[in-house]
Amino acid sequence: MKGLRGILINLAAYAMLIMSFASAAQETRSIVIATTASAGGPSGPVFDHIDKQRLADRPGYRAELLLQAGERCGVEIKFLLVPWKRALLLVEYGGADAAYSSSYKSERAVYGAYPMKDGLPDPERAVRGYFYQLFTLKQSDLKWDGKKISGPRTRIAVERGSAGIDIVKRLGLKPLEFNDEQQMLDMLVAKRVDGVVAIGGNVQSVIAFAPLLARQIKILQPALKSKLGYLMFSKNFYFEHTALTECIWNAIGNIRQSADYKALVQSYGVSGSNY
Repeated sequence: MKGLRGILINLAAYAMLIMSFASAAQETRSIVIATTASAGGPSGPVFDHIDKQRLADRPGYRAELLLQAGERCGVEIKFLLVPWKRALLLVEYGGADAAYSSSYKSERAVYGAYPMKDGLPDPERAVRGYFYQLFTLKQSDLKWDGKKISGPRTRIAVERGSAGIDIVKRLGLKPLEFNDEQQMLDMLVAKRVDGVVAIGGNVQSVIAFAPLLARQIKILQPALKSKLGYLMFSKNFYFEHTALTECIWNAIGNIRQSADYKALVQSYGVSGSNY
């Protein structure tokens, strides 16, 4: 009961923060998207270093993708920076309209809505593709052969609430959960864990600003799992604003396929197929 009470108190606090975003809601409809700091890097969303709830001037190409989708559908997109587990809770309990970017999981689909086609998540309307990878220290004896993680010790850190939890469990290991990539990497360097299973791009975004950290870490190949990330709306929002939600999803798919968007991605110094 105490744990539930704490969650509800935190959700209430974030709800108050969201209400401050919506002071002009009667004049301009807005969509609040919960996201994590680790979703940063050139893809975004990237937030101001001082005002952690304000987007940077160059917010990342995926942040710009969502902003453009909002413009096409006549709504303002606002981002709320929270740990991933809290992002999911906010969507579930009504503190945010959507979460960026959520892979499809049956337990999330109980309260979250995904763009669907023929009864399955529509890959053409995903926000991005990404890989879960295994990171460890360069001098570590941890091994990964594509089927099994082995070594003298196999303490594996994952992000709380992430799909990495199930990935590690399916490999027969008990994952250790932490709030974000920075915390997991700190535990790795301190040798409190032996490996980190996380979204590769998210970890790269963290170590890009920490050269000393980057020199200590290596990636074990191959990737553990490929995933597609979606803008997952709350089902309540979807049922109340179905046409708007579908408009946003359609706009995401159309913008991602456009030449202008490919040029935008390249302007951030990025090339590849998982825009």
